[in-house]
Amino acid sequence: MASFRQPTTTNTTDFWWCDPSSWAAWLSEAGSSDKKRRNAALLKLRKYHKTGLIMETNAGVLAAVPCSVCARPGALGRACWVETGVDEACAYCRQNNKSACTALEHAPQMPPPPPPPPPPPLSAAPMPTVDVEGLAVASALAAREVVERGLAASEARAAGLEVRVAELERRLQREVSNGDKVREAFGVFKEETRRRLAALDGGKGGKQ
Repeated sequence: MASFRQPTTTNTTDFWWCDPSSWAAWLSEAGSSDKKRRNAALLKLRKYHKTGLIMETNAGVLAAVPCSVCARPGALGRACWVETGVDEACAYCRQNNKSACTALEHAPQMPPPPPPPPPPPLSAAPMPTVDVEGLAVASALAAREVVERGLAASEARAAGLEVRVAELERRLQREVSNGDKVREAFGVFKEETRRRLAALDGGKGGKQ
């Protein structure tokens, strides 16, 4: 029968702690002629043997990536240990028959990013040509349009001034005409007044 190492921890809260009486009973049953009892005892011995090696000797190493069971909040800071060089379940998952342990001894190596694509050759991207003559024609047309707009605005202002001057001339003519009529009426009134005064003077002489 293969030799088994009993865990040496005396802390009963350690998950790999083994009661000495249980260990002795398993050793006894491992030599039993009853196949079922013998296999059950060997399974217990192998489990505690392996867990003890991982947790108490250099056969175990702290997992670079802890499993989801050891990393959960209820684990209370329990460290996740795995067997060195063996891609199998951690010690806790072995001891408690947890399947699909995700602990990893080494962090996975990410592949390097692909290199950037090379720049296109210069011949594949010809320099754009500039139509200098076309630009000059376009600039000249734009300048001509600006000048024409300025001339049109000036002509409109000049036409407005001409209309204003003509209106003022008509008003002045009306004022002059009205002044002539006033002078003419005043002359008639003056002549009529002179005749009346002469008549009054003639009347006074006849009475004397």
